[in-house]
Amino acid sequence: MLSKTLPISRDGKVYKKRLLDSVKPLKGKKVSVNNLDTLMENMEIQLEKEDYEGLLTHLPADENKMVDLDVAMDDAKAFTGEKVNVSNLDNVLRTVGLVLTAEGHEELLKTLPTHADGKIYKNRLLKGVKALKGPRVKIKKLDSFVENMGIRLKDEEFEELMTQLSADGDNTVGLNDLMDALSYIKGFFNIVTDLKSHRTIHFPH
Repeated sequence: MLSKTLPISRDGKVYKKRLLDSVKPLKGKKVSVNNLDTLMENMEIQLEKEDYEGLLTHLPADENKMVDLDVAMDDAKAFTGEKVNVSNLDNVLRTVGLVLTAEGHEELLKTLPTHADGKIYKNRLLKGVKALKGPRVKIKKLDSFVENMGIRLKDEEFEELMTQLSADGDNTVGLNDLMDALSYIKGFFNIVTDLKSHRTIHFPH
């Protein structure tokens, strides 16, 4: 199946980055944890030793030390991008609009893999927050939070998002509710786009 979709050049070689793009959509594809370093190199993701060890620790490998390719790629992306100071965690969370309980804050600190310089990738931080129970997001920071999550919304999608959410007295919404609403909205607008791209078919009575 993969061989039919590979982008092959005239000399019979496969372009590395386009090969990875071709592999991404294939559900059920697995990779050995022993080959993760090669995968990271091909994805042009450079992980420091402690990040690589942290990635190996969090990946759900099976008894054969194999892991789903999409899971490995998603987890690896958490170790990329901007770094933030863990000592400045409260301010970082406040900036992106996240509100944690005291218990959630303590649990987050226990699970965050930090560097010797006391920093962590923001993507890894957000991934850790998503795994917590009960985090909330400030309504006035929704656009900033969604952007930090790497989700792009059109104006009409953001307007629909606001109608789907119910804020509490503190003008915050549950993170799980927000992610569910985002999933629904992105799916709904994708369906609408697909429908608009097809002509109306009239069936005979």
